Amino acid sequence: DHARFAYLRYLLAPPSTEDTDSQVTSRVGGPSTHLSSSLRQLYLSLHCQLHPKGVIAALEYLPSDFIVLDDVIRVCEEHESFDAVVWALNRDGRPSEALSKLETFDKTLVARIGPGMVSLREAGTAEWSPLRNQLDALETIGIIGSTICLEHSKGADVTSTVEEFWFRLLRTRIDTVQSISGCCSPKALTQSSV
Repeated sequence: DHARFAYLRYLLAPPSTEDTDSQVTSRVGGPSTHLSSSLRQLYLSLHCQLHPKGVIAALEYLPSDFIVLDDVIRVCEEHESFDAVVWALNRDGRPSEALSKLETFDKTLVARIGPGMVSLREAGTAEWSPLRNQLDALETIGIIGSTICLEHSKGADVTSTVEEFWFRLLRTRIDTVQSISGCCSPKALTQSSV
């Protein structure tokens, strides 16, 4: 998979001075337009798996019609690149749907983080690495949500829709904090050990 990703990255990714693989050089010019739809989707899939933090940057570089949006959403969701799904929906002009997905992904992550934190505490270990990816994903989708709200707040008239976006994001973040802190409270911990 790494070799295929390196090859597709050479053809589709922006030129970079930060290439981590010294065996792969960057291609000059835009992304290759001579790749089939399935290879474009493979590139996205491998990107989600091997370099998830760079998925949005990769999508920003590609023309908006380079990969069918429904395929972007499906592939990113399959590989849990939640931030990329939210970003793509907003890029397509569907900020309300993007925030709905953010809410769904937030609940999914909280459902994993809460019990993971309880297990971690019960085990008496300070090993956070199993939860680190989930916490990072939670933080990243929160940042994307803020970006969406800020982007739509910059219009000439701040509408009630924009205010609704901010309230939805705030409610989601508050629910997240309450859910995670609630599962780690002394009361919750004594109930889980009964």
